[in-house]
Amino acid sequence: MRYVLAVAETGGFTRAAERCHVAQSALSHQVARLERELGARLFDRTSRRVRLTAAGEAFLPAARQALEAAGRARAEVAAATGEIRGTLTLGSIPTVAAVDLPAVLREYRLRHPHVRIRLRTGSSERMVEQVREGTLDAAFLGVPPGFPAHGVHSHELCRGRHVAVVAPEHPLAGEDEADLRRLAAEVFVDFAEGSAARAQSDRAFAAAGLRREVAFEVSGVELMVRMVRYGLGVALLPEAFTAELHGVRRVALTDGPVRVERLVHSRFPPSPAAAAFLALLGTPDHRETPPAPGAAHRARPSDRKAPPDMSVIHRTTLTPGKLELLTAWLPSRPWYRGGAGGPELAKAGGFRLDDPEGEVGIEFMAVTDTAGPHPVTYLVPLTYRGAPLDGAEHTLLTTAEHGVLGRRWIYDGCQDPLLVAELTALLEGRTRAQHQSVSDTPDPDVHVTRTGDGPLPDDFTVTGDEGEETVLTASHGTQLRVRRVLRPAPAGPAGQRPDEAGRVAGIWRTPDGGTVRGDFVVLREGPRA
Repeated sequence: MRYVLAVAETGGFTRAAERCHVAQSALSHQVARLERELGARLFDRTSRRVRLTAAGEAFLPAARQALEAAGRARAEVAAATGEIRGTLTLGSIPTVAAVDLPAVLREYRLRHPHVRIRLRTGSSERMVEQVREGTLDAAFLGVPPGFPAHGVHSHELCRGRHVAVVAPEHPLAGEDEADLRRLAAEVFVDFAEGSAARAQSDRAFAAAGLRREVAFEVSGVELMVRMVRYGLGVALLPEAFTAELHGVRRVALTDGPVRVERLVHSRFPPSPAAAAFLALLGTPDHRETPPAPGAAHRARPSDRKAPPDMSVIHRTTLTPGKLELLTAWLPSRPWYRGGAGGPELAKAGGFRLDDPEGEVGIEFMAVTDTAGPHPVTYLVPLTYRGAPLDGAEHTLLTTAEHGVLGRRWIYDGCQDPLLVAELTALLEGRTRAQHQSVSDTPDPDVHVTRTGDGPLPDDFTVTGDEGEETVLTASHGTQLRVRRVLRPAPAGPAGQRPDEAGRVAGIWRTPDGGTVRGDFVVLREGPRA
C-alpha cells in the first residue's frame, strides 16, 4: 500500500522507487502482486504517463487510512512505554504572531526527538478542511471574528488590529495614526480575493462605506512586504506580526480590521505526537475522562489543569501593543537618543525571568529605533501585573488588555521590587534567564558572570539615571547598573572597571539581520570596609 501511495503521489514508478529507496523493479513487482490479489488494475500505464484507474481512486483513501492507522498503532505502543514517536503534521498561516512557532518547534524536537515534524503553510479555510480530514494534526489560523471553524476544536490565542504598512518615503510614513478613509485612495497589495486573510480588510472597508483598489494580489507575505518597500502599494497586516519588519513604516489605524489567531485541531482523539504538542501549548486535547455519575469528584493534583504555556502567554497580543506603548514612553526618558519626530521601533531581542509564584511577567526587552540616521537599541525591563502595584503609580507605563490574561498593569521593571529580586537571583546563580517565547527553556545566549560568591544585598532601589544607565544602589554602595542604551561589547577586558563584580550579557538583532553581543546589566561592588 505504501508503494501504491507513492506512485499515485509522484506520478510515476521511477520517482516512487526513489522516494521509497527501493529498486524500481521491486516496487513494480509488489504493485502488480497487489493488483492480482485485489483482482483489479490500480494504474493505467503508458509510455508517457501513469494514472489511477477508477479502482485505484477507490483504493487510495482506504490505503492512506490503513497506513496512518498502522503508524498510529506503532506510536501508541511507543507512548505506552514512555516514548513519543510518529509524525506531527502542522499547518500555519505565514503571519502567525501569537506563538513563536520556530522556537516552539525547537522545544518540541528537544523533548521528543523521535517525532518527525512536518509544517505546511496555507490559507486558513483550507487548513480547517485538512484538520477535519485528518491530513493535519493542528493548524494556526488568522481569521476575522466569527469565522466558522466547523468540525474541529478551536481555541482563540489572541486578537488585535491591523496596521498600515507603507514605504519609508510614503506621505503617511511620518504619521502616528490614520483611518481607513485616508487609505481608501491608495493602491493596495493584498492576499487573494475571498481568502480569510483578505476578508478582514475587505470587511473593514465595506463597513466604513469605502472602496479601495487592490492592484497586486500575492500569496506570500514576503513578496507583499517587498512590494510595499519599493513603493508599489500599501498593505494592512497584523500589528504583532509587523513588529519585526524592517525597511517599512507602520501606521496605527483607528478603525483597522481585527484579526483573531486561532489554534484548531481534530475532534478525534489526537495521536501521541499531537497530544504532546497540544500539551506544550497548554491546550486541552479533549480526552479528559469525566467522573462516574453520582460520584463525588475531588480534584487531585493530577487533575488540575496546567497553566497555559508561556510561549503563548508572552506572544499573545497586548492592546495597545508593546511597541506602541514604548513609542510613546521612550521619548520621555533622559537616556533617549532620538529626535523630535519620535521613534520607529522594532523588536531586537531580550529574555525573561520567571516569577516563582507564576503571577507576574518579567521581561528584559530590547528594541531598536531606526528613525534617526543611525539605529539605536534600548533595553527596557518590564513587569506585567494583574493588579496595580501599591505606591508605584509614577512607574506605571500603561494598562493593556492581554488576549489570555485580561487587563495587565505594565511597569518600568527597574522600579519593581520583584524584577530586582529576580535579577539579583540571576546574578547569584539561583535562577536562569529564560527564552522570551518558549516555556521552561533557558536562553543559552544570556551569559551571567560574577566574581566572588555569597548573597547580594536585598535592598536595591533606583537612585537615578546616569548617562545611558539606570542605577540601583544598595547598602554599602553596591550598585546594579542597567544599560538602557545597548552597545556592542569591546573585545577583551577593555573598558572593564576594577570594581565590576558581575554582569549579565546577551545578544540582540541588528536591522541588517546580524547579531551583536553586549552587557545588559553590570554589578559594581560598594566601598570595602
